[in-house]
Amino acid sequence: MKPPLPFQVARNGIKVVRENDCVLMECGKIRWRSPIYTFDPYDERPWREALQSMYSDGVRLFSFLCPLTVVWKEDGSYDWSLLDALHDEILFLAPDALLMPRLFLSPPDWWVEKYPEEKMSFSGPEPYILPIHYGSHPLWRDETRFYHGSDNPSMASEIWRKDAGKVLENYVKRMWKKYPGHFWGFQPAFGSCGEWTVYGTFFNGRFGTFGFDQPTVKAFRSYLDQRYPGEDHSQCMPPSRLERLATDCGCWKIPENHQLYLDWCDFHAKLKYETMNYFCSIIKASCPVPIITLVFGGYRMQTGASVYMTHFAKTSLVHLLAQPAIDALATPNWYVARCKGVFTQSVPETIARHKLFITENDVHARPHKTSSPYFPESTTEGDELFRRDTAYSSSIGSGWYWWYDFGCYEYRSRKVHHVVRSEIKRMANEHVTRRKRPMWAVIIDERSDMVTEGACSYFRQFREFCNHLWGDETEAPDVLTLNDWLEHAAEDNYRLCIFRDSFYLPADIRRKVRATLNELNISAIWFYAAGQITEKSFSTEAARELTGFSTSVWQSPASTSLTLLNGNSPFTSQLSIPLAAEGTDSLGSIFFPVVYLDDPEAEILGQLESLELPGIGVKYRGNNAFDLWAATPYLPRSFWENVRSICRENENIS
Repeated sequence: MKPPLPFQVARNGIKVVRENDCVLMECGKIRWRSPIYTFDPYDERPWREALQSMYSDGVRLFSFLCPLTVVWKEDGSYDWSLLDALHDEILFLAPDALLMPRLFLSPPDWWVEKYPEEKMSFSGPEPYILPIHYGSHPLWRDETRFYHGSDNPSMASEIWRKDAGKVLENYVKRMWKKYPGHFWGFQPAFGSCGEWTVYGTFFNGRFGTFGFDQPTVKAFRSYLDQRYPGEDHSQCMPPSRLERLATDCGCWKIPENHQLYLDWCDFHAKLKYETMNYFCSIIKASCPVPIITLVFGGYRMQTGASVYMTHFAKTSLVHLLAQPAIDALATPNWYVARCKGVFTQSVPETIARHKLFITENDVHARPHKTSSPYFPESTTEGDELFRRDTAYSSSIGSGWYWWYDFGCYEYRSRKVHHVVRSEIKRMANEHVTRRKRPMWAVIIDERSDMVTEGACSYFRQFREFCNHLWGDETEAPDVLTLNDWLEHAAEDNYRLCIFRDSFYLPADIRRKVRATLNELNISAIWFYAAGQITEKSFSTEAARELTGFSTSVWQSPASTSLTLLNGNSPFTSQLSIPLAAEGTDSLGSIFFPVVYLDDPEAEILGQLESLELPGIGVKYRGNNAFDLWAATPYLPRSFWENVRSICRENENIS
């Protein structure tokens, strides 16, 4: 069905419902899915033309940047003139639009000067963020702060929460009264780009060691008191830079040796998600009818492969999904070097079991004046990327997505208009049925990236691998957490599971994973340190128990570049042997330690060139299932195409 009209939203509100394993929005008796268009309303950009173009094509749901910073006055009053003018203009251009403002919660200058003790601080010098000037309109006078500035309040500041909460409450009440029914939801935003990542850890090569302000230190000590009752934590401080990056063997940590760091990760995740929930609760309490709340979050596929994740592992998706006032999560697709492929930065299937998942499809469709991997080389390529990324985004998670060209009017070619109109027609006419699960899934572990701090090379290699996982002729794999997979393995019926990490699993979980694979006859692909890390040590025996392969560890830096040498296996059928994915001069493949196969029972497919030791092999189980282990996920695309073909053949046989 089509989205409701504003008068229907004003009467019934909007809520999230689940039907036949699909997550939908509901307004009265109307249940629907619809594309969303997101834009940045800078006068320097043609956002008005972009908005009108999408509206004329049939889009009715819109999202846009909306800084609450500009209304916040020191005497306790509010100046709504700038935001009133912005909302008036948007609804003049799109009269039946339903809006989702992205509400930046950073305070103005006077607040930061008034409460210096509430400001976030770092163990070293405060990271200086170069001024940002995307727009000259007064709306954007504080854009450096609310985008990336390190001169922001601590997330643990009760004064900031209270003051920002009042601003948010008054905004929702005022806007709903002035424009009743013209909102499908509200999105509280804080942290770099409003995505709840840590300020001062994004720009100019900086990643400040945050958490040393008074509010955070106090909250962390309170967390430790509750976690370890009876102990004195009055002098405890957050871990230093060296404590956060410290390892025991190359890029591996023994968990028992890094409890302060692990506690800090858990504390920070809870603090952040509870803060999100606090503001979402205010939104719901301030609106007279049910309304959707949305936050950015769940970037579990970014580890080591994005500026947001390089130096701090975001943990505890479970904490985020448990927050009751949050209805929806949004996460961008992979946005570097799009010409190589498209993939999610999140875990859509796990999120979609609990929340509405919206993919931020911020694909560029027009060439840029400077050559960049972010932009297409031509309009023809841009049209194809728009079509491809839209098809991918509609096939994962909840099937919801937004197009985001930053208000630059990039989506204006004839082919793009055709895709937009086709998607609106498809969603309006679709019959909601239980989503057919693909034959394969990518499984990520919530624990493992915390104990491989600094293993950026491995996770970057995995991102390259993900570029091979989806194409027009293949179904996108589901992406979910290990615990979610274990809970639903029988009903999901995946035939192939690709375990991204599973480096650190408790013994009972290791055994449960192995038993599930064997009992359900599921093939598995393992990489690198799968199973190697236990609570108190590193263990190749634990790795064998999980993966079925005997491995050894090379405890010096080396390249993990693999060469396929065995042309007699179905996995290398019709490949030009020898075959390597990269040259021997690739610095991205060097890390420490390196794991290699030491298993006479495995069929060896290739070797680690730097060590001349087995680096990839396969073992066959009964009923057409197999286990494949590789020292690195960075293997040729043609090899992964063979893996997919084998799984399809095995599925047909079984």
